[in-house]
Amino acid sequence: MRKAARGCNGIPGIWAMAPKLICPKCGNNAFRVDTNAAVGQELNGRQIVVSSPVMVCRKCGNQSLTTWQADELARLTKKAAGMQKR
Repeated sequence: MRKAARGCNGIPGIWAMAPKLICPKCGNNAFRVDTNAAVGQELNGRQIVVSSPVMVCRKCGNQSLTTWQADELARLTKKAAGMQKR
């Protein structure tokens, strides 16, 4: 089994994440990585905006997340809300 390609800062490379994604908005399967997108989250009734890596559809611009990116978004949201264990 082939190891997932790694990009800068340990973020998996686009070819390790994008092939399984299909845009739910337009059906396109070509994505680019935005490593610093502003993503709004709601946690315990609070609106929190964090910078997180996401996949962006090259056709319509819709943002999607891989499993790794969803985990990272949850971690960053907890950290921004001051809920992360130190």
